[in-house]
Amino acid sequence: MDDTTPSSAEKLKALWEAASADPLPPKELGIFTKAKPQKVKDLCQELVQSNLSEIGIATACKQLSDISREMKVENVAAFASSLLMPQVLAYKGEMSSKLVPTLKMFGAKYGKQLIEAVLVPCALSTNLGNDDKHV
Repeated sequence: MDDTTPSSAEKLKALWEAASADPLPPKELGIFTKAKPQKVKDLCQELVQSNLSEIGIATACKQLSDISREMKVENVAAFASSLLMPQVLAYKGEMSSKLVPTLKMFGAKYGKQLIEAVLVPCALSTNLGNDDKHV
């Protein structure tokens, strides 16, 4: 691959940041349905490095919720633990009115499996204080 070809992470970031309302999920989401969890973690770590915006995170959650039936539980956990939770925990101020409902919808879609696999271990491994209202 030459240096001018965008990586999967760059393509996803561009799609998610554009907040497309296209009802069809982009083909780049195939990694979340077909790849092994480590590949998903690697991709998510690239996205964390690229400073994905709140709009990008909200779009990602919506699109991944749309393909929830095809996603492996392990890949949902990889996304949530490698990208979603680190980004949410990094916020110092109030989250946008678009992101909060999207996070709630994502959590409701994956329910117990997401809570047990990611949210509880993440909360236990960080020093969450009483002022972390959005977590």
